[in-house]
Amino acid sequence: MKSRFFGAVLLVAGTAIGSGMLGMPVVTGIAGFYPSLLVMFFAWAFLLLTSFLMVDVNLSIGGEANIISMAKKTLGRTGEIFSWISYLFLLYALDVAFIAGGSKILSDLFPTLPSMIVPLLILLPLGFIIFLGIKAVDHVNRFLVIGKLGIGYAILICFVPPHVKQALLSHIDFSFMLFTLPIVIEGFGFHTVVSSLVSYLHRDVIKLRWALTLGSFIALIVYFIWELLVLGVVPVTGEVSLIKAYVTGDVSTSPLINILKTPIISTGAIIFAGFSVATAFLGVSLGLFDFFIDGLKIKRTFKGKIIAYLLTFVPSLIFVYTSERIFIVALEYAGTFVAIIFGLIPILMASKLPKPSYWHTKMGRGLLIAAALFFILVIIADILNKFGYVQPIIEQYLK
Repeated sequence: MKSRFFGAVLLVAGTAIGSGMLGMPVVTGIAGFYPSLLVMFFAWAFLLLTSFLMVDVNLSIGGEANIISMAKKTLGRTGEIFSWISYLFLLYALDVAFIAGGSKILSDLFPTLPSMIVPLLILLPLGFIIFLGIKAVDHVNRFLVIGKLGIGYAILICFVPPHVKQALLSHIDFSFMLFTLPIVIEGFGFHTVVSSLVSYLHRDVIKLRWALTLGSFIALIVYFIWELLVLGVVPVTGEVSLIKAYVTGDVSTSPLINILKTPIISTGAIIFAGFSVATAFLGVSLGLFDFFIDGLKIKRTFKGKIIAYLLTFVPSLIFVYTSERIFIVALEYAGTFVAIIFGLIPILMASKLPKPSYWHTKMGRGLLIAAALFFILVIIADILNKFGYVQPIIEQYLK
């Protein structure tokens, strides 16, 4: 059982630590290092709370229930449909972000490649692995995770700290804090594994809560360190800066490489960025592929898999080709759907649990209300961003 618990912790951490961290410093850096840590802490705390809610709902329902079936049993047909649509849009937004992020990295490595074929060079080999099935994804993913954390991230945390400047970390802009919320909470979307862990840990609620807490806390520490490294090296303004990366929709490793210009750091950043995108893309795309197979009752024949493959990747490619800064935009949209599917919906489901339940107590209801207000704030932040309220702040830094 100890090995299962350890594996559960790593599964939560591995699910949370994805390519969202490549976009996080670009957005949070405009607010500043210390405001970013504050936002990240609250995002982690409230999403950890909603993962506990999902555990309680799952245990109350019994059997192996995913978030769609949980919504159906607690919120009815309307809740099921709303959850289905939100979950679909979340997976699409993430898929778009990962293809766009991978394209940025590949374009930096090979600037002479035609921009039209770069997304295909990302999609076709990784998409073929998805087509082969979960066993192929599992074997490739193990290699990529070792490369991402054991090589790329290790190189960065060993060689970048001497270049960190305290003066850069002292930058603070509280006016931009609100707009960091959508992209920050996307980095803590580990809830997809909750239902699997309930069965894996034999419905032991204590072990489940500890696994979720420790696994997500590991992700929080990894993000803290990553913010320190990038925000302590890359200035907010300038020719090579966070604001330029934000405007162009670039990944955070690009300005880091351009400023330090050290072969070992460049190699580590490329490995880390590339493998982060690949692991996240494989996980999300497999989920989206299976989502269509199961949701539309498509048979796993060659023809059926081709249909699911086209449904999974063609819409994502269309979005990638329509916007230059789609990487950051897609992550922001993903944050909104995380707020809905992993934030508000678990809160609504927990409120429907039969009494007696902790979530019906005065303290429990207070926590649910506080969490709901937080996730509503995330959605408001994204709406304000889409209506241009963030633009005056950005323009101040571009002068």
